[in-house]
Amino acid sequence: MPAVCTILGPMRCGTSILSFSLFKHPEVYGVMNLSEKIHKASGFNQQSLVDLYVPMMRVFAENEPRAKQEAHLFERQTKIVIERNHLPANLWNKLNGSGFKVLTIVRDPREVTLSVLRWHKMPKHNKNNKPEGPWVTGFLAKWKEAIHAHGQLKKNNDAYLVRHEDLCEDPINEGRKLFDWLGIASDDDHMQRFAEGYKDANIRRGDDETYRKYMTPEIIKFAERVGYDIS
Repeated sequence: MPAVCTILGPMRCGTSILSFSLFKHPEVYGVMNLSEKIHKASGFNQQSLVDLYVPMMRVFAENEPRAKQEAHLFERQTKIVIERNHLPANLWNKLNGSGFKVLTIVRDPREVTLSVLRWHKMPKHNKNNKPEGPWVTGFLAKWKEAIHAHGQLKKNNDAYLVRHEDLCEDPINEGRKLFDWLGIASDDDHMQRFAEGYKDANIRRGDDETYRKYMTPEIIKFAERVGYDIS
């Protein structure tokens, strides 16, 4: 059976760019949000999702790539199955002892805040017209949960944390480290394809300081844990 890697990361932290960049590698079988499909199939029962995720990911990894290859829909030899998701915090403990690789991506909380504020202004994302404050603090709560989960998971699991800004600034070297950790070879062509996803990515904070009121002492403490200086 191929190895399994779960990408954990809150929204607005670069999970999509990272996933699609990794999925370009010929030994990677990528899948987006399988956990959400499991959640829907369970009637949106949170406990069912928690109980089903790990065994269903194992079944998927063992059968789906092989079935696609046998049907000539997918000709590459799969070494690892990678799933991107935005899993609830109570599921992360289920990954303990699963044998899955766990990749966590985080982003500077100032950038997260500004990105969420931009989202808040878009009716298609804020259909219920939620107030700005709870909207932002809700996203930042999930950001903190991801950092906390990584700290717990790395004690007993093969866990890796990467920062979105590092990938934007040096996708070749940061990507090569990722592929080494995933256990798959990466030549120059693989790395160029990986880096393509980051050619238009940038750090957009500039002079906008509307994030400041959300940088609480707790947020600053969590940011320092993953190398962000918010002073």
